[in-house]
Amino acid sequence: MSLHTPIPIAAAPPVPSSLMPEATFDSMYEAFNVYEREQLVPGINREIAGVHTNATAAAEAAQQAGASAGDAEQAAAAAAQAAASAQAAVADVETWVS
Repeated sequence: MSLHTPIPIAAAPPVPSSLMPEATFDSMYEAFNVYEREQLVPGINREIAGVHTNATAAAEAAQQAGASAGDAEQAAAAAAQAAASAQAAVADVETWVS
């Protein structure tokens, strides 16, 4: 699974001030609303999907790493048990020889 690379969301237009003349305020307010509707919300939704993609990939990688670590741990335990059995067998042979 490929990772999502974030895509920057375009900067917002200036927020109007209530001290501006009404016509200027209205046009700036409309521009800001258009930005929110057409750029901000779709951009946030795109990035949320990307975060989910990356989190899913990270969880799968962690699960695989955990399984590999578990396999390695089991193999190490089996090797330690085999070594202990071999040492016990050598000790038994030594008692038979002496």
